[in-house]
Amino acid sequence: MQRYAGFLRGVVVCDARTSSVQALEKKAQAAAGFDAFVRPIDELRKLLASDPYKGVRLAARILRFADGKEQTTRTWQTIGKVVSR
Repeated sequence: MQRYAGFLRGVVVCDARTSSVQALEKKAQAAAGFDAFVRPIDELRKLLASDPYKGVRLAARILRFADGKEQTTRTWQTIGKVVSR
């Protein structure tokens, strides 16, 4: 089973047998009644490890998930906490 993070109005971390992010997003959206963004934990770990903000002085590091019309944002620190669960 692969571990996933779902970004809704909060954060949900779960294990799932499917490897289809789209299928998990649809299930989360149906259950919650609003858009959800689902990413594999391993993908988020790779993003953190790549440190795209390295050497850039910022007041805050923000990660935005968007699908064109809907979006949600999380701080870099929140993503770090999510992948450590």
